[in-house]
Amino acid sequence: LYLLSVAIHYLFAAAEASRAAERRALEAEVAARDAELLALKAQINPHFLFNSLNSVASLAATDPAGARDMCIQLGDYLRGTLKSGSELQPLEEELKQVRRFLRVESVRYGDRLQVSENIDDRCLAVPVPPLLLQPLVENALKHGIGGLVEGGEVQIGARCGAELLTVWVKNPVDPESASKKGAGVGLANVQHRLENVFGDEARLRCGRSGETYRAEVVIPLTEESAETKGEADG
Repeated sequence: LYLLSVAIHYLFAAAEASRAAERRALEAEVAARDAELLALKAQINPHFLFNSLNSVASLAATDPAGARDMCIQLGDYLRGTLKSGSELQPLEEELKQVRRFLRVESVRYGDRLQVSENIDDRCLAVPVPPLLLQPLVENALKHGIGGLVEGGEVQIGARCGAELLTVWVKNPVDPESASKKGAGVGLANVQHRLENVFGDEARLRCGRSGETYRAEVVIPLTEESAETKGEADG
């Protein structure tokens, strides 16, 4: 009986130690994701703010109303950025933040920037990492629209299959520009974050075909998101 009680005691102690280790591992994972998101925000915001403030300064003398509108749009965007946490959020929220970003940039680009969306409504509730799409859109503006005299259209799309969500951003590129090998910092960050959240089950595919560049993110549907999609189908 004594040996049995000692064995049971050690079993309970080992189980508690295992649970404590799991809690520490989970806390470390959450902390790492928080740190990663903060680093991404720190990378995006200064660059974006620098360009936006320069545009406001330029507009202040020639188009005061445009400068005021850009300040308002910039404020809306920054509030949305501050609200985003490390937890997954519905694709609909991610799209709202991308639209805020594009409204600010549309003041800077003017008629050179057009935007179109092809979003399957069933995808709106699917959870995705925050700030997943903005680096793709920013890349489309910097390396696509920004290099074209007449500008062009940025296309954002999303569709849901049985087990996967596919989100893409397409933009025109200068046909005379050389194709870039590898991914830039923004795209590399997206790939890294996908690996951290979904492991090998998610992927980022980028490529140029003629005068069009396409960046596509594919992530697995969780059981919860699949149930939500099923309700939308019904």
